[in-house]
Amino acid sequence: MANKPNKSTNKTEPQGGKKPAKDTAKDKSKDKGKVSLITRLKNFFRGLKNELKLVVWPDKKSVKQTTAVVLVIVALTAVLIFIVDSVMTGVLSLAGFNVAPVSQTTTTTTTPPASETTIGTTVTETSANTGITTIPGTEAQVTTSAGN
Repeated sequence: MANKPNKSTNKTEPQGGKKPAKDTAKDKSKDKGKVSLITRLKNFFRGLKNELKLVVWPDKKSVKQTTAVVLVIVALTAVLIFIVDSVMTGVLSLAGFNVAPVSQTTTTTTTPPASETTIGTTVTETSANTGITTIPGTEAQVTTSAGN
């Protein structure tokens, strides 16, 4: 009997309506994909070793030259940044943006009644020039009455 054409794909299929058996390539690829971890690691390191054999390593002279070039460029860049920073600081100082407020120091002393014990404290504010906050020190003054 003759094959009848399939309307959707314009292919012919056998008259019984059965499609021909396909090669089971998908089934074979699934089996190949199940390679053990140890085998994959061995293959990876073999490939790595082969690639490292192909690398052209620089000689000592060229390594020294390129290192010197890198160090010179880093030094020049550092000097350039220092110069730009100094110029910008000077410009901002002239414009009034880089002026710190003047620090003030206040001393407070308490005079206690004759029969009580008191503590006098010195209060120091943050120094505007250095930006360092000093912790106030305490001065203990013990006053007792003359009758004790």
